[in-house]
Amino acid sequence: MVWLKATSRVYVCRVHSKQRSRICSTGMREEKWAEQVEKFAERLKDRGQWEILDAIVDKRLSLPDAYDADLRGTLDELMANLADTDLDPLVTEWNGGRGDPVTTARYLQRVRDFIPEGKRFPISDFRKKNISKFLSELEAGVKTKRYYRTGISMFARWLIERELIEHNPARDIDLGKAPKRPIRFLEERHARTHIDGLTGEQRALEALMFATGMECQACEALTVKDIDFDNRLVFAKGSKTEYRTRWVEVTEDWCWEHFRKYVTPLRAQPDAKVFPSPMWRLRRDHSGPTTLHQYRHAFAVMWILRGACGGLRPDRRDEQWLKNQIGHEPGSNKLRTVYGVYINAAKLTEQQKARQNATQTATSPRRKIR
Repeated sequence: MVWLKATSRVYVCRVHSKQRSRICSTGMREEKWAEQVEKFAERLKDRGQWEILDAIVDKRLSLPDAYDADLRGTLDELMANLADTDLDPLVTEWNGGRGDPVTTARYLQRVRDFIPEGKRFPISDFRKKNISKFLSELEAGVKTKRYYRTGISMFARWLIERELIEHNPARDIDLGKAPKRPIRFLEERHARTHIDGLTGEQRALEALMFATGMECQACEALTVKDIDFDNRLVFAKGSKTEYRTRWVEVTEDWCWEHFRKYVTPLRAQPDAKVFPSPMWRLRRDHSGPTTLHQYRHAFAVMWILRGACGGLRPDRRDEQWLKNQIGHEPGSNKLRTVYGVYINAAKLTEQQKARQNATQTATSPRRKIR
């Protein structure tokens, strides 16, 4: 049976493989021709040509393309080409996609763990069940498995652009929810004690990160000309999303003094890097129970508790300001999903204060009127 979907003018039908089925487009706008395509799928089933049906159900081959190839007598050749395509050289050609070198290298390595270099990997094996099996056998947590799925998914999108496959098999794999772990960070007084005890480049870097919420990669790319000394602003050049490139404010006076003292001798060299040491070395030289990245958590929580996400702040530092500092898009809900417990705590504190004030007013001794 063929039918029209509510939002389509092209007839569809259900194609059955051995243990699976999928609703497929027939590519036809006239019912009589759509029925011919459906009969072709039924003939494949009657003949037991499960390899072709599997390719259609897995979206590696479209039903109309298979039908057209059968009419031309080239269906066997089409299936041979489909099965013989080796993904190994294609991974080399893809080379991790587009983006900054670090992210590109990570994507490439994750795909290479699935498709080993120098070994033949037919495109017919690039299927949901094989990707799912690979991810399930990784000795890693859900978060790391999601990184691997993202890399494979990026490669699949590139294969779709090359018209080698029609569907992204990695996109449909459910890895479940990652266990939510509490975020770690230094409170303001502990961060100040720690940073005051540092010297030179390390102290300037950690002071800047704590007082702006900048990420390591943006600090690594920072040059002297990116600093507005008059307004205490820094131009952060992040690359993870377009919102990671933004102006940020150095909010803490004591952090600005550490940073300004370090960078002032460099003002004669506007193109000089503020932090010339490799970031891996600065990460290594960071001591304490937290990481450099967790200064972002410290900055966000500090301003949430100061009232930036719903509190009664007299200045302009509100939730949108905090999103800009962290590098989130304006409509993002990530502040509430990551720091929700602190936002709720800050709101509760305001409610408690109001309730406390009301209680004090009600119970305060009144002067007798004479």
